[in-house]
Amino acid sequence: MRLPASAMLPSFAALRDYGNTSASTTWYSFSYLESCVGVKPGQKIMQIGCGGGMKVAIAIWHCLRDVRENHKAWRHLSGPLTEADLPRSISESAKLAAALKAGAGHEKPPVATAATAAAA
Repeated sequence: MRLPASAMLPSFAALRDYGNTSASTTWYSFSYLESCVGVKPGQKIMQIGCGGGMKVAIAIWHCLRDVRENHKAWRHLSGPLTEADLPRSISESAKLAAALKAGAGHEKPPVATAATAAAA
């Protein structure tokens, strides 16, 4: 679907903090949006949930009022998460930046070949 990382971050935040909660993951994601990002009147939010087998659900929400409530599930956060807060990156650019950072200042390990293995 080529969604931007910002659209997937609520789901990744729920997985990071609560693990795979099955069907309730969509509710944790929605409460993350309300608590950390806020939802404005007229805004539409589409949630897609997939389960085992051929189970899938799609919900489209249309916001009628300003919602910026601090749900109990997200009170431990001081603000919205970023990709850097996640155990692994969502977007390709963040993955590349993390790989470059991990390799910065380090020599590449020697590559073992049949000739070097025989010499050892």
